[in-house]
Amino acid sequence: MTDEILIKLQDFLEKHSSISNEADAIYLLVQIRKLLDREKDLGNINLFPTIRFYADWSLHTQKDKITDEIKNVMLKINKMIPMDKNPFHIKGRFDFIFMPELKNEMQGLLTKYNLPADFVSEKNWQIFVDTLIQILSNQPINNPIPSIKTFCYKPFPKGLILLEIQFTDQRGLFTLRNAH
Repeated sequence: MTDEILIKLQDFLEKHSSISNEADAIYLLVQIRKLLDREKDLGNINLFPTIRFYADWSLHTQKDKITDEIKNVMLKINKMIPMDKNPFHIKGRFDFIFMPELKNEMQGLLTKYNLPADFVSEKNWQIFVDTLIQILSNQPINNPIPSIKTFCYKPFPKGLILLEIQFTDQRGLFTLRNAH
């Protein structure tokens, strides 16, 4: 059955060097998730956890069941934002909003299975990120870790990103706006 999934992915990715609509992005994530589930059944449990995180999140109107992948991503984000929310004190950069870990894992997955990789080129990746953010908008992750009540992208025009994190501690509501 893994071969059938790979054939579908090969065909899809040959026809879609750029993924700019929600239906195509969801199809891609669902097929990749099926592939990862098959790998998990074969004992390859922790393959591409960031891909699994986004694939899982994209299929829910909100995430209340917190997986290890979600928890690990949220712990990293929590460490980046200091208690005073001063942008000059932020640990690291907000590159995570452009999903670089997802891109790296996608490149790894595509290489591992010898699949076309045009959609992860620099230009096409931004198109995919815009599309994925549109899918994830208003689909909060609820209570992923004790210090975060909600994590949610908000609707915004393509090319712009609006992210809200509601902390349970003194940081309160943290809003991040960015453009690429």
